[in-house]
Amino acid sequence: MWLTQGRLLRKREVLMINKRYGKRIITVTQEMKGAPKSTIMLDSFKSILQLADEKELPIFLNKNPQEGRPTFFIVDDDYLYNYETVSRELVQNTTIEPPISNM
Repeated sequence: MWLTQGRLLRKREVLMINKRYGKRIITVTQEMKGAPKSTIMLDSFKSILQLADEKELPIFLNKNPQEGRPTFFIVDDDYLYNYETVSRELVQNTTIEPPISNM
């Protein structure tokens, strides 16, 4: 059950980010190839946004085909700054209330 909740939370988060910052995000459909880079995991989209602004770099969005987990990232020389939407720990500890229907 938490997997379905996780997908819903990730979808909501990606939609909110795209609504606000969509013009700054480049969607890619394949994984990065080439020289291995040091990956730095960030804990928020705000961190990706701040780094992209400071370094004047584009923000990419990739949906991991194995898990379907959207990942935002920027590439800076030998570093890959990465933010995965909604962590599994958050999903496991979150309850989503069903929508209230009008009768």
